[in-house]
Amino acid sequence: MLRTQANKEVVKVLPVISCLLIVVVLSAGCQPLKQKFTRKKKDKSSSHEFIPVLDPIDYGPATVTAKDRYSKHYSLYRVWRRDFVQGLGDNSNEKKIKYLVDQMLVNLTEMQRWIVEEKRIVLNEYILETKRVRTELDKPFQMISIERLKRRIDRNGKKLTREMNPDAMETFYIQK
Repeated sequence: MLRTQANKEVVKVLPVISCLLIVVVLSAGCQPLKQKFTRKKKDKSSSHEFIPVLDPIDYGPATVTAKDRYSKHYSLYRVWRRDFVQGLGDNSNEKKIKYLVDQMLVNLTEMQRWIVEEKRIVLNEYILETKRVRTELDKPFQMISIERLKRRIDRNGKKLTREMNPDAMETFYIQK
C-alpha cells in the first residue's frame, strides 16, 4: 500500500519538475551556440598588400636517358604481353583482347623511337607480327583461335625478351 501511495505522489510531482526543468533550460538559452552562427564583421586589420610574382625558374632539359625510356616501354610491353597470355581464358572479352594487343603495339612503337636504325628494323619484325595478330582479331570473334594467338604472342614476346632487353641493347640507344 505504501508503494502505491508513493507512486501517486511521484506522478503528481513529475510534471511540475519537468516543467521547471524546461523553463530553466529555455531561460538559459544557447548563447554559445548563437554566437557560433552569428555573422561577425570583417576585421579591417587584414590588408590587401601587393604580392609580386616571382621570376620563373628556368629548369634545364630533362635528364631522362634513351635507355630509361626504352626500359620503361619494354617493361610495359612485358606487362601487357603477360596479361594477354595469362589473363585470357574461355570467357575472354573481345574488346579486352583487342585492347591488350593495341597496348603492346603502342609500347613496341615507343621502344622503336629510342634505338638506332639497325635495331629498329629488327624490332619492326616484332611489330609486324603483333599487327598480324591484331588484324586477325578483326575477324568474327567466333572464328578466332585465342589459344593459337596466345602462343604466337608468347613465342614472339619470349624471342623479343631474349634479343631486345634493355641490357642487351646497351650500345644501340640513340645518343641525343
